[in-house]
Amino acid sequence: TENEFLLPPVFGEEYEEQPRPRPKKKGVKRRAVSEYQSHDDSSENSECSFPFKYTYGVNAWKHWVKSRHLDEELPELEELKSTKSVKLKEDLLSHTSAELNYGLAHFVNEIRRPNGENYAPDSIYYLCLGIQEYLYGSNRKDNIFIDPIYQTFEQELNKILRSWQPSILPDGSIFSRVEEDYLWRIKQLGSHSPVALLNTLFYFNTKYFGLKTVEQHLRLSFGTVFRQWKKNPLTMESKACLRYQVSSLCRADSEDKITTGKRKHEDDEPVFEQIENTSDPTRCPVKLFECYLSKSPQNLNQRTDMFYLQPECSVSSDSSVWYTSTSLDRNTLENMLVRVLLVKDIYEKDNYELDEDID
Repeated sequence: TENEFLLPPVFGEEYEEQPRPRPKKKGVKRRAVSEYQSHDDSSENSECSFPFKYTYGVNAWKHWVKSRHLDEELPELEELKSTKSVKLKEDLLSHTSAELNYGLAHFVNEIRRPNGENYAPDSIYYLCLGIQEYLYGSNRKDNIFIDPIYQTFEQELNKILRSWQPSILPDGSIFSRVEEDYLWRIKQLGSHSPVALLNTLFYFNTKYFGLKTVEQHLRLSFGTVFRQWKKNPLTMESKACLRYQVSSLCRADSEDKITTGKRKHEDDEPVFEQIENTSDPTRCPVKLFECYLSKSPQNLNQRTDMFYLQPECSVSSDSSVWYTSTSLDRNTLENMLVRVLLVKDIYEKDNYELDEDID
């Protein structure tokens, strides 16, 4: 039914009379994914403001495939024409990776609401994240956002995401359907692969330092990152932190001026910090940065002209070195930034409440 893939209404995106989908009751399997139950029940108890449910994405795919079969006149996207005919099926798992790449590239361009209106870019991203979780939970190792075989889909998705404009809620906060917790759950963030680790550092630098342009990210370097200990003056507890002391990051030009970073002393060079996450080491900025250093060529540790490195072409997670001595190209950084800027959490004020220095 339509309800199975409709997202709860926000700003009239869905029919006003459309009821919110009910949470999945324990022990009841959804018809669309009767063979699969989520490997992580936290989706039902998540602290996210908009709980993540993979079923929205799976059911949207099923509805789209049905509609496509009924509409033989559906125009073919010129850049997506394939010399080999691909028969799309409602069952996502019945496709090869190459077929899914082709299908998803069309899906993000053609999926519509039941009333024919377009989905907002963040909603399309949300549906695709749900499809990714479904693949993982069904023991498919495909990563549709990272694997090279999904390049066509990734390109089409990025084109759509570039048009996203944040919605402002009545309380002044930014609304997006995409939240950070989703990205950890479906392994877009973490230290399990070279690309995921790069994405994580890029995300943290955007979130905590307010680096909202590629130019700002390009000014970061290994030589300007310092690991130090920081003591809380109230609890006297010491935590590790990463410090970025880069005057060029705060260059007062109209486009690149950073407004969200915290400065320790107005008269000194600006200092930005990422504090150790002791409650969850797997999501700790300090530990993940140390992991990045350990997987990078050791002769780059003090370089002041690079930070984001190109991953090795063929490398296993057990390899001692994951990255080359070459910087990521600008186009790759732009595509990474497009996706990160859709994550609601980076717009939260005071992402880090920095303690005062102890003299």
